[in-house]
Amino acid sequence: DSAMVLHRLDQTTSGLVLCAKNKEAARICGERWHDDACKKEYLAIALPHGPSRLNNIGDTLVVDAPIGRDTESDDPVRRAVNADGQSAATRFEVLDVGAGA
Repeated sequence: DSAMVLHRLDQTTSGLVLCAKNKEAARICGERWHDDACKKEYLAIALPHGPSRLNNIGDTLVVDAPIGRDTESDDPVRRAVNADGQSAATRFEVLDVGAGA
């Protein structure tokens, strides 16, 4: 057996690649991925851009919208909110604020 590439996540940002060491590991990862058993967690630094509901430590926001192909882009990999897309929910939480955050 040899390593297999399973998914390329966030190609236009972090470019994370998920690999499996062998076919059995690929099968298990694939099952867990499609059963939503995988938790994807990101850490980001965000600069203020207009009014926000996320101003204080502990503030949270959930964006629950279907994600699918970006019909306004020529890039076949680009994704956007699309009524025909797969369900997706993203939860944001403010961990720190201020100039030294």
